[in-house]
Amino acid sequence: MHRVILYSLIYCSFAAPSQLLSQPAPEIKYAGMAVEFPRFETINNFTIFRDTVHFYYQGNMVLYALPYTHETFKNGVSVDLRKSFEYLMVEQNTHKGLYFPSLNDTGKCKWLLKDSVLSSRNIKDYKVAELLTYDSLINRTITSDSELIEKYIPLNTYKDKLIDTTDLFFSAGLRDIPYSFSPFLESIHSRSLSKIRMVYNPRYYPEMKSDIPRQVWTYELFQQSLPEKNRNEISSFFLIAKELFKQKELK
Repeated sequence: MHRVILYSLIYCSFAAPSQLLSQPAPEIKYAGMAVEFPRFETINNFTIFRDTVHFYYQGNMVLYALPYTHETFKNGVSVDLRKSFEYLMVEQNTHKGLYFPSLNDTGKCKWLLKDSVLSSRNIKDYKVAELLTYDSLINRTITSDSELIEKYIPLNTYKDKLIDTTDLFFSAGLRDIPYSFSPFLESIHSRSLSKIRMVYNPRYYPEMKSDIPRQVWTYELFQQSLPEKNRNEISSFFLIAKELFKQKELK
């Protein structure tokens, strides 16, 4: 198995590109999911942390660029924060994907369960409709650019109820992104659920032995043109990964 994969990589890295890249590359689309939330150093000191998962997709193939952070602490204080990416190439409606530690290190790829990798990075079914079961819709507005916004609050007030309000943003602008916050809600509104904003009540945080103030968390999908600076690198990577998928199918 390893020899077959190694041969495929050598062939794609040295022999194939000169032949394959001579043909016009099929369009690769680009989208992403951004998560934004407050990151507390102390009760009175926090920064707004933003993390983004990138989706590159072509036909039935999807490449996930998964961020991970290296953080160094000194005396309990963060002194260095560095971000890198790992990659998972999958075929839609399959259970396994091809994992790569980086775009430049295809020799260390391995097959992993798709759902296991994605759920560990918070790319999962958020079951938004189920979360709203105990909430009440209090406002629905349509903006000038046809965006639908729904605001929910809890049906009842509980002592340990953390989420104060939930805002859902539905857009008609997103098309064919290989990920959805809620296919069920999107089918009802005939729009893509493009953004979720959750406002959390102040709460006691045992590790800090104090109350943490009100917080706002957002999850947002976006769609853009593939950045020109990444076009050749991503296109070449798709060619290599597709060859490895073909090798797996032949076994």
